[in-house]
Amino acid sequence: MKITKNILIVTTAILSTVFLSMPVIAFAKQAQNGNNDSSSQNGSINNSGQNKLEGDNLKNCQSRETEINNIMARITNRGEKQLLLLDATATRLQTFYNNNNYKLNNYDELINQINTTRVEAQNTVQTMTRNNTSFNCGSDDPKSTANSFKERVRLQSNALDGYKTAIKNLLSNIKEAINNASEVNE
Repeated sequence: MKITKNILIVTTAILSTVFLSMPVIAFAKQAQNGNNDSSSQNGSINNSGQNKLEGDNLKNCQSRETEINNIMARITNRGEKQLLLLDATATRLQTFYNNNNYKLNNYDELINQINTTRVEAQNTVQTMTRNNTSFNCGSDDPKSTANSFKERVRLQSNALDGYKTAIKNLLSNIKEAINNASEVNE
């Protein structure tokens, strides 16, 4: 039974590879023969607006277009709010450290790391805010608009994570300073 399943899986993989590569081979032969006109038979690739939505895909997209724009706006606002929250946390940590006169050997390095990552996070959040274009299903390439937004979200998330990590590093070093100060007092 187990051998039969393995043979079936291998056979399916080979057949799918053969059938999936057939259109690619046919297209390559067509291009070699100089017959790569976009209006040839079998509805080959249309270079102008090849990612434009049509038919049912367009209708489905248009029914969700407002929802997609709302989601994009919420994600952009969330990044701004996270940056403000992280700024407040970093300021509170620095104030706490300075008010309690703790001593860290690497405090300046940690503050420089926080400032560097903050500038990077602020730049990516501003880029998200500035480039927050509305999603339009009827545009020539709505998929690339969505993909570029996803890429900007990923960059923003990475930058905010770096800023958060820098703040956590300062916090953990302050905790160590507190522990060291309490051990000296005992």
